[in-house]
Amino acid sequence: MILIGKVDSMMVSGMLGLAANAVYTTAFYMATIIEIPKRALSQVAMPLIARAFEKNDLADIKTIYQKTAINQFIIGALLLIGVYINLDNIFSLIPKQEIYEAGKWVVIIIGFGKLVDMLFGPSSEIIVLSKYYAFNILLLTLLAVIVIVSNNILIPVYGINGAAMGSALALISFNVLKYFFIWYKLKIQPFDWNSLKVLIIAAIMIGLNLFIPTFENTIVDIVLRSATITILFSLLIFYSKATPDGNEFLLKQLNRFGIGRKK
Repeated sequence: MILIGKVDSMMVSGMLGLAANAVYTTAFYMATIIEIPKRALSQVAMPLIARAFEKNDLADIKTIYQKTAINQFIIGALLLIGVYINLDNIFSLIPKQEIYEAGKWVVIIIGFGKLVDMLFGPSSEIIVLSKYYAFNILLLTLLAVIVIVSNNILIPVYGINGAAMGSALALISFNVLKYFFIWYKLKIQPFDWNSLKVLIIAAIMIGLNLFIPTFENTIVDIVLRSATITILFSLLIFYSKATPDGNEFLLKQLNRFGIGRKK
């Protein structure tokens, strides 16, 4: 898995040179901020999934699957939107902006791939902790093949953007295959109407960004733009009840400070 995560940058170095790889690697790591919450949520979900498998409680596994997926999707969508709307500002703060801003589309493409990975929830954890754990080895082997083949085709045509496309394509294919495998074997899947709600809200926020005025001061623009989108996104998520657990947690925290409604 570590090798798969590095093969794209190795191929960029070999096919386009070290200078191109410097741009690609910088943009790639800017996008990986999106998946940081996934690691924390997965660490919480794994022991719960293991306990449910021990009891052979598929209903509980389905609940964990759906709750983790929707919460990962919400957090990932907000982070990706935050990166996207501030992308020009972020690159303007980087030394040698004219060189590194060639990686803008890499950030967006890799970020989208990471968001799809979060959307599908703890599918890898469910497979690894089930009796079908060996299937994960087959999937990882297939993922490696997709990464190498797609990069060989796309990098010569699209450069570093092609490497990003190859990696995102492999990640999306990986998750789609896991989704159908889990659905076929365990008859559970992570999506419901809340997933569509979050998708619509995310699209609204991207459109709304076009109407936010641009400020000359880069830091001021980042702060005001991010704060506006974050507040409106959070309000829409709360009132749409896309994540009941999230709403309950927020209300408990507000009650602690005497702000929320008392039960």
